[in-house]
Amino acid sequence: MFRVANCRGNMTVRELKEDLDLMVGIPFDLQRLQYLDQGDLMDNTTLKFHDVLPGSTLSLRIWHYDGWTDLVVAAVEGDPSKVFSCFFECMLHEATTNCEGKSVSGMSV
Repeated sequence: MFRVANCRGNMTVRELKEDLDLMVGIPFDLQRLQYLDQGDLMDNTTLKFHDVLPGSTLSLRIWHYDGWTDLVVAAVEGDPSKVFSCFFECMLHEATTNCEGKSVSGMSV
């Protein structure tokens, strides 16, 4: 559980995600914030819009995107070697997916 200081009612969900990005190392575009049973909170809405009260707990989930989940879990666990390994697996996966058989950084994929 993480406590976020300086939350305010007029703070947007995007601003909160950016703060969480710095606090926990999960990129804001992979984050999904949920409050009560409202589903995912939209980035351009405010905490006040969702009736988030001081001291409330929001759920932070991540989008499952091509192996990035493993990288985030490794970061949360604090295992640098696993983070390093997962990062390069993700980058290799993106290179092979986006380049469709072309040579990338000296590697034939």
